[in-house]
Amino acid sequence: MLGISGIQRLYLSLPEIEAIMIQYRDPCDPARVCWRTFEDDIDQVFTTKELEKYPCLCVDVPPREIVELPRMGGKDWQKVNPASRELCEEAVDKVKQRVTKRRIILKPSFRDYDKHNNGYVSRSQMRQCLLSNGILLSDEELYALEERFNNEVGFNYFWFLKEVEPKSCEDRCPGAIHHEVCGKEYIKKPIPRAEQDIVLILAKIKGKVVREGIRVMEFLRDFDHCNQQVISREDFKRGLSVCRFDLTENEIETLMEV
Repeated sequence: MLGISGIQRLYLSLPEIEAIMIQYRDPCDPARVCWRTFEDDIDQVFTTKELEKYPCLCVDVPPREIVELPRMGGKDWQKVNPASRELCEEAVDKVKQRVTKRRIILKPSFRDYDKHNNGYVSRSQMRQCLLSNGILLSDEELYALEERFNNEVGFNYFWFLKEVEPKSCEDRCPGAIHHEVCGKEYIKKPIPRAEQDIVLILAKIKGKVVREGIRVMEFLRDFDHCNQQVISREDFKRGLSVCRFDLTENEIETLMEV
């Protein structure tokens, strides 16, 4: 039972370990434990044994109380110091404003560090993701974010992104991007002709490049890891946001379509 309490980090107390040992004690030898029976009981909470042999078997999902069990190492946010909670809300709001104003897409940065694709990164990786996107927070604000979004696995960036990424009309109303109102009755907002004129858009960009000496190639080249002269639409948006051309969403869409 040492592996349960130590190596696998289940954080069981000695009385809990002893209770498990008593429950699964070998009837023929009290000094031994029927670990296979214990393993089967644990597996039945999450899956059905030998499911691969019965691909058409209808499996019941885990009970709601099992699915909603909180991760170990996380804090009960309602019991955290009110000052820390308020500081965390301010930090989340600050990140949200930066993301909205500069059209920053944070998910690719976090995903680069998430090798197991489980929605978690380390504390240092979280800080690096924010810093690389030009989001500067104080140490106190970063610690407040860690208090809320951290557990024993790491920093839950899936949860964090749900809080800071804007819930746009496009997300809630797929296929109807330009809406004045998102709801049961929405009015489609017409796209200004200037935002669809590629000549005017390029002139706007060229003027910004000449006045401020922006080297567009350097910003976009960072996203072309294989030097193929092609990048994804998401990376193209990120590169333009770093250049600070102040383009609208419609103008960016027009550029990508052309």
